[in-house]
Amino acid sequence: MKGAFDRGYYLFRRAVRNPRRVYSSEHLQPGREGESWFCFVPPIVSDGILREGIIPCRGRVNIFTVCSYRIIKKDIDETLENLDGIYGLASQWMVNNTPKEHSLNFIGVSLGNTLMFRLIGELGERTGRVKEIYSVVGGSRLGSCARESLLTRDVAGKSGLSEAEYDKRLEKYNPINYTGKLFGRTKAYYGGKDLLIPSKYGRELAESLLQKESRYLHYYPNLGHCMSMFVAGREMKRVRRFLNNI
Repeated sequence: MKGAFDRGYYLFRRAVRNPRRVYSSEHLQPGREGESWFCFVPPIVSDGILREGIIPCRGRVNIFTVCSYRIIKKDIDETLENLDGIYGLASQWMVNNTPKEHSLNFIGVSLGNTLMFRLIGELGERTGRVKEIYSVVGGSRLGSCARESLLTRDVAGKSGLSEAEYDKRLEKYNPINYTGKLFGRTKAYYGGKDLLIPSKYGRELAESLLQKESRYLHYYPNLGHCMSMFVAGREMKRVRRFLNNI
């Protein structure tokens, strides 16, 4: 059945909603100095089974947990307030709490890609210190993804705005707006049967990234959102182990 794990995740999220937070942050220093990481990830990564594979174990690690089912609201002003709150927190931390000698590295998973790409495009590349970028199951355009995602389409469809108006209001969080400004080594992972970030927008983002050098694409044609995250995490963990042994 197409997207079975995605449908299961959707049903789980409908039944179990975390009332504590719209987003949260966590700041760690697990290993070697010289690099800082900014990770924008869903709870299944920061608090769940995918943490070990996706979250780095070296340098200074800043984790921003974003819950799409709590960020995307019927009132688009509330949606933007939620996104701007996370972006403001992350941008201030990057400017004020990151040593100038550190390289800057980024991980965006699912909705987290919208925040990651904006942060890199507006602030990160100015520093000339961006080294690595990982985009996992991202989408090119936030408005379109929110309106068509199995997880958020019911809420987004009640905004009272036309499709064009809705997309325009969220335009500053479209990852595709910033891909031309990226110069770090970039890896993108997406699935061909994604129901939470529709695959056509994942493909559009990946194709935009591939227009420059130092871009690597991992495409899983038969996997949905959740399984693509799992396989991407396994691949990222394998690469880290290899690099740590060199």
